[in-house]
Amino acid sequence: MMTRQCIDCKKVYPLTRKYFAIHSIKKIPFKSKCKLCTTKLDSIYRNTERGFLMQLTNSWYSRAFKNKDYIHGSLYHNITTKKKMFKHWEEHKKKYGYHCFYTKKIMTHLGSVLENGKRTSRKTRTNISIDRIDNEKGYTKENTVFCTWDFNDRKGSVTFDMCKKILKAVEQKGEL
Repeated sequence: MMTRQCIDCKKVYPLTRKYFAIHSIKKIPFKSKCKLCTTKLDSIYRNTERGFLMQLTNSWYSRAFKNKDYIHGSLYHNITTKKKMFKHWEEHKKKYGYHCFYTKKIMTHLGSVLENGKRTSRKTRTNISIDRIDNEKGYTKENTVFCTWDFNDRKGSVTFDMCKKILKAVEQKGEL
């Protein structure tokens, strides 16, 4: 059986898919770093601002643009590239810093962690999330803000119409 030495940890492993990822270049069948070193490096990157936002962008992008069964697939979206997403984020940072648009709490970008050599995601309630202000409209610069994952999760599928009805009910009760 052929073996390969990982260029990072210098350990020698059998040259199999169990220890080395397949390389995207056909001429080089396996990557030069073992899977454990690749996972460690990837986890470090995912905990940087850029790495976290890249992961966030990939997540909503695949839901909104690649999944034909996505419930909001027919909506108009103008944040259609990673470049536009990062520009939108930079504009938010200039105006609000790392603060949630709604709650003004500091947002974090804590990605995955390594446990027993495997990457596991965690739900950090203060992590950055992109929210559509009006859930019945698409991902546009005008309709999206950056907020904490906690706020976005709690907001869920609340619509403007629901908010209006709640406010009307409170006004009718004379509590505003």
